[in-house]
This record gives sequence, C-alpha cells and structure tokens, in this order.
Amino acid sequence: MQKLTHNVLHPGFVVELRGVDLARHTLDPDRFAEIVTAMDEFGVVVLPGQNLTDQQLLAFGERFGPVYKGPGNPARKKTAPPGVAEISNLGPDGELVPPAHETQKFSDGNRFWHSDLSFTAGGAAHSMLCALEVPAYGGETEFADTARALETLPAAIRDKIAGLKALHSLRFSRAKTGYVDPFQDKRQKPAAFSHPLVYTNAKTGRRSLYIGSHAGQIEGLDEESSTVLLDELLSEATQVENQYSHRWAVGDLVIWDNRRVLHRRGDRVDPMERRSMRRVTVLGDLTGVAVDENPAL
Repeated sequence: MQKLTHNVLHPGFVVELRGVDLARHTLDPDRFAEIVTAMDEFGVVVLPGQNLTDQQLLAFGERFGPVYKGPGNPARKKTAPPGVAEISNLGPDGELVPPAHETQKFSDGNRFWHSDLSFTAGGAAHSMLCALEVPAYGGETEFADTARALETLPAAIRDKIAGLKALHSLRFSRAKTGYVDPFQDKRQKPAAFSHPLVYTNAKTGRRSLYIGSHAGQIEGLDEESSTVLLDELLSEATQVENQYSHRWAVGDLVIWDNRRVLHRRGDRVDPMERRSMRRVTVLGDLTGVAVDENPAL
C-alpha cells in the first residue's frame, strides 16, 4: 500500500492525510505508524471521508491507548457505547433539542478554549472527533497551537511560569456559562487536579503550554494574580497566527493532541441547524495531584 498523501493546512500545526478508508479496510501497522508520526510532528491531523460506526471509531481510538469511559455530559441520555461521546444537538429520537435544554447548557462550556480531561489526573492524550451530520452554516471547531505559543513567549514570561502549576476542574469552566454545579445531587464533588503550566512531550522533547478554561487557579499565587497570568497566557496562545479553524464535512475525522493543542466550538452556531458528531478520547500521561480542599471551587 502506498504512503498516505500529506497536505499541510497550517505549517507545523495541522496536516490533512488522504489515502485510507478506516471503515472499509483494517489499517496496517505501517499506515498507522504514519498517522502516529504525523501526530508527533503536528498537533492536529485531519482524515477526510471516514464514515465510521461508533464501534469502528472506538476500535481506532483504542489503537492509540486506553480510552476514557467516564460519564460525559450528565444531562444527556447516552445512546452510544461506553468510550464514545455524543457531541450533538439532537435527542435520542433524532430531533433537535431546544437550546435551553440541560444537555445544551452543559455543552456551552465547549465554546471556551480548553484541553479535554485536564480536570482529571492523567488528562487526555488524543481526542478524535468524527462528523455524522454538519450544519450548512457555522459549526467550526477552532484549534490553537500552544507549543508555538510557548516558543514565542518573551523569555521573561517563560522564566516566570517555569515550575508553576495550575488547578484544573470542570467547575471552573462550567461556572463561566452560569451552569455552576453540573454534579449537584449526581455524585460527590470532584477534586481539582494540579498540573504544570508547561508540558514536556517525553517522546519528542517539545514543550507546550497546558492551560485552558478548566484551569482556574495557579498554586502559590493569589486569585487576582493567578487570573491575570492565566488570561495573559491564554491570550498569547490564541493569537490569530496560532489558530486553525476546521470547517466540517460529513465523514471528517479530526485527531488532536490535547497536551499541545487547545480547542473550542466556534461562535458561529445556529441552534436550529442539526449537528451530530462522535468523539473518542485517549487517556493521557499526566500525573496530576488531587486537591480536595480549594476555596475557589
């Protein structure tokens, strides 16, 4: 089998790969290695034309490592198998869910820049999102390259954040939407997890900022100083030159590395346009420390 065709969409950050049909053919080790190599070099890999079932998507994700099988959106009645998250404005009956519905209120947190599962001990390595239905207008997913952002930060700021850690919690991000307690009366209050502000990829040695909306407090700083620094880092990371916006087509499969890429749902969203996607998230390699008592939570 020939090598995959590479089309760079954003230098050093986003690449499109063509020449594989994951639904019809088992991916041989050499082709899979090509995808892994592309993930090491780029933060985002796009595989068009992948019309996958939930089970096929899950099987592909499991080739990268153990996948997250947590509860996901606590307000959604789950129909996909464990390990496959439904990113959709459709109900189990296939009809549009009103924007004021609990599932959509919880999902509003996705409009903020974030790294999947940073509110857990290990975070997420790779996420992969496959488009089943896409709107005629809007619905883009935006990505920001935090490796390039770190490399272009002034040396004084890089020195300032060296060794600092931030607390990550789902409560921080969901509180920004006004959906303060998504876990009330559902399960025990989750702990925040402490992660370094700078992540180093053990395989490539490349460093990146590890921030986003789930990060709400820097250890050792007061609340005001922490907020200012986190906002400054996020602003630097999401400069236009660090961004890529993906316009979805049915069958697109997009994979990204959560440890060097932030992502969010774009602002151009029409709640009356159908949107249905499936996501598999591969568990990460962070070693976050739980912080049970935190007055900011």
